[in-house]
Amino acid sequence: MKMNKIYLIILIFLSFCFTNVTSDYLVFNKNINDHHSIGFNPSYINYSSDGSKFKISFNTTAHLYNNSISLDWINNSLLSGMNLENDQDKLDFLSIFEGQDISVSSFTQMQFGFNYKDYSLLLSPQSFGTILLPYSIIELIFYGLDFDKNISFDKEKTQFQAVLPITFSHSRNLDQYLTKFNLPLKNIRAGLGAKLLLGLALFETNFNNSVINSEQDFIQIKGDIQTTYNLFGSRMIVDENDYGNSEFELGSDYGFSGMGFAFDFGLSADYSENINFGLSLNNILGQVGWSSSSTYEYNMSYDLNISSSEFEEIAEYDDVQQDSLISSIITYESNQPISGTKSTAYPSYLLANGNYKIKDFVISSYLLVPFNDTYYKNIQFSIGASYNKFKKVPLYFQLNFDGSDHIKWFTGLDLNFKKYELKVGFSQQDGFLNSAKGIEFGFSHTVKF
Repeated sequence: MKMNKIYLIILIFLSFCFTNVTSDYLVFNKNINDHHSIGFNPSYINYSSDGSKFKISFNTTAHLYNNSISLDWINNSLLSGMNLENDQDKLDFLSIFEGQDISVSSFTQMQFGFNYKDYSLLLSPQSFGTILLPYSIIELIFYGLDFDKNISFDKEKTQFQAVLPITFSHSRNLDQYLTKFNLPLKNIRAGLGAKLLLGLALFETNFNNSVINSEQDFIQIKGDIQTTYNLFGSRMIVDENDYGNSEFELGSDYGFSGMGFAFDFGLSADYSENINFGLSLNNILGQVGWSSSSTYEYNMSYDLNISSSEFEEIAEYDDVQQDSLISSIITYESNQPISGTKSTAYPSYLLANGNYKIKDFVISSYLLVPFNDTYYKNIQFSIGASYNKFKKVPLYFQLNFDGSDHIKWFTGLDLNFKKYELKVGFSQQDGFLNSAKGIEFGFSHTVKF
């Protein structure tokens, strides 16, 4: 515990001394910025053409997305005073969900790093996860029980993890080794990145066999909940002699509870002065193993049988009677350290990118193919353009498409000075301004010398 705090203090101190490679290198190619990318093509690490060899930067981003709700819906439906006793108004109110389960995803990241020529050291504390809510709960709230129809609450698991990757990367020019092959390419570079993944927090939960069986004069609510978590030493205190009387005890162990490794490998080359392309494998073999001493598995089973004659009685229960009812509903409860090691996957993917310069524009594109669904859920394709007429204030715009028919637009600008760069980006998903269902903002500071 004490040593973990010491290590954490040391790493925080280092993070302010060794800050980030420029945000161009945290993206899918070297001209279009995507501030929430997890990893980068290490072959693009290289010192600037302006002669600066050192770069020190700070980069941060936040992203929040849901698959249903927009600000327009909140203003025009939720806060509009609709008469939800009217069946048509209720149908219009709920049409935003399209009968789909509700998904809320988030990603936050800060990056600190240091670049010297074609070497980089990067610290990137980050958290990401998805919360899932079955649409059957929405139907139950607004329409009540439909007797003789069973309702299921089973869904894919809700998951969240916070990780601190420490990445050391290096790139090298290969032209001198490939002259005998007469390739129509130049500035051929290869890059390798090695990551130490330090686990900070983990939370996963899912419902199993969770249903409401209803008949005209009888209702049964039953199911199982399984949760695996590692939350800075926090844990559930379960009274096995009195199920339902559990308490959540906050912990204060803010050290590292998990560890793993991952690797990046990338290639890039120039076909001409106007054409560049790259290919990389990112976060290969990435997994975090969580310590059994601080990772717990919480299990609960519940079963409630109510006859129609008991409905009104329950509504009039006092606090003591309600506590007694809850205790009777929970038929089993346990919280135990996991046996062995719990492993979670870290986002890994293949990335192909290219860009073409034409006058004052740079047209860029990438294709991302995920190897797991920990963060990137589908194949993504993006195309964008950067306008460099004003060298010190380039502008860029990007469109991103994925396999689930989601569209994200991204825009931003840079302020480029001899010794300092500021990059700011803003993005929305599945809509524009108030109609969007996701929002993202990122910025980075870079000092060069």
